[in-house]
Amino acid sequence: SYKYGYVKDKIVALLTNGPFYHVDLVLSTFRKDDRLFGKCYSSSPKLGVHYRADCLENTIILPIRLYKNPLKWMNEQVGLSYDWWAIISYYLPFYYEDTNKWYCSELISTILNEFGPYDLSTKISVNSLYKAIKP
Repeated sequence: SYKYGYVKDKIVALLTNGPFYHVDLVLSTFRKDDRLFGKCYSSSPKLGVHYRADCLENTIILPIRLYKNPLKWMNEQVGLSYDWWAIISYYLPFYYEDTNKWYCSELISTILNEFGPYDLSTKISVNSLYKAIKP
């Protein structure tokens, strides 16, 4: 999980009752120039669902258990759009869900549920997800 840095990140963190604004599934880590990087999978407003190498400074990495390999399913999601309406529907009396779009914690909670021993809501904020899986 990423701690906030920009104003928009602080707003997301405050609205979701915690210090975090984003979550990635870190598939592997490596060092470059004495900095820790990860091969990460997530969804973001700019990129939609994507893989990328990302610097993991100022992040908290939690261990997770997966019983099945999610890579085939994850590859099928790459390129799908960010789910703005689901985020907005947190604050509405109904929940909107588009199965062809994802926001970050919805995507990661789905992976944890489908491929691991977790039973999480998919309508979950980054901070609630952190609290649910931290050791």
